Amino acid sequence: MHDTSGNGITAERHTHRDQTCMRRVDFEEQIRSAHDDADALLLLCDELAARKEPWASILRLRAIQRRVQLRNGAGKSDDARPPEHRWLAPLDIKAPDGRSLYQYRLTTEQYKWAQEELARRAFGMRLHRQKRDCALFVLWAAEWFRRCYRGGIQRWNDLGSQVGLKFDQSAWRRLADEGLEYWRIPQLRLNGIHHRLSAIARQGGFPVAALRNDNVGWAQKYLERLTAMLLADTAPDLGRADAFALAIEDIVPPVWRHDGMRTVCAELALQIVRFRREAEAGGAFSGMLVSAWLDINRPDWRDGLPITIGEDDALVDGMMRAVPLRGGQGSIRAARLLVNTVGKSWPRKSGPGDKCDATPTPNSVPLHGGLNE
Repeated sequence: MHDTSGNGITAERHTHRDQTCMRRVDFEEQIRSAHDDADALLLLCDELAARKEPWASILRLRAIQRRVQLRNGAGKSDDARPPEHRWLAPLDIKAPDGRSLYQYRLTTEQYKWAQEELARRAFGMRLHRQKRDCALFVLWAAEWFRRCYRGGIQRWNDLGSQVGLKFDQSAWRRLADEGLEYWRIPQLRLNGIHHRLSAIARQGGFPVAALRNDNVGWAQKYLERLTAMLLADTAPDLGRADAFALAIEDIVPPVWRHDGMRTVCAELALQIVRFRREAEAGGAFSGMLVSAWLDINRPDWRDGLPITIGEDDALVDGMMRAVPLRGGQGSIRAARLLVNTVGKSWPRKSGPGDKCDATPTPNSVPLHGGLNE
């Protein structure tokens, strides 16, 4: 159930067993973790009051004293951040501002600190998860997907095993909701379904391993093809980009073929198209390297991409040079589809007379990877 204080989530407990198994050292760790959280300290005071061990009253007094200090303002520091954001200091983040999480650009040291901090707090998160616990998990998990993800089905337990966390599916979903809300990240809804794990993976940007495995070349081919399709669309958006990405998904090795990865690719290609059109509208002449124009006129353009340019500049330059589908922007597109009619599939070629929409439908199956030039 949710903590009515609004500071976090009180996890499903197996209550009596979890509390009686906690040792003095566990409570001491919880008090340290709740150092700046008066509501969490109050919960610990209540739990300690129910304990019979001699040390429980000592720790309860310590928690009460710290809570009084917070209430009287003695817990103030020189940190200019609001109290609810002071835990961000080791990450050099002032406060959430709604940007994609990869744009906070965690260093290797900060990433390791986040992982170690989550592992340290893992036991206490079984009893009470503060909002900052959820936020730290989401930030770290997004970065883990960028640095460590090797493809395959995305699972909560793959993340939890790295930091000693294990929850049921409903608890994972609530943790993700709290964390994404803290960072002001909107829900990722595709076809009416909220994809929480994919939303976190997407926030990490393009996974490094996708460019450094035995299938080198698929990413460039796939992304350049996707960019070319979007360049031929008059008003591309994420929904259409995702549909185009699905239509040519046979280019992608099976281990990388899933919703989360497809969405990251769609978002990357869509942003490249937007930058390219901005450059063309701003006067970039034919044959000019688009990235060079952007370097002059929009120096921070790289920060808007879900990929680290320092590692993958060749990939991005290739996408920038992608040629639109034959006919150019706004051209008529044709697609060969298998149309399911009363249980049977019939070949159908859509063209100008049909006002073809290149977006696949639930009853249509693209042939040869989707759209044909």
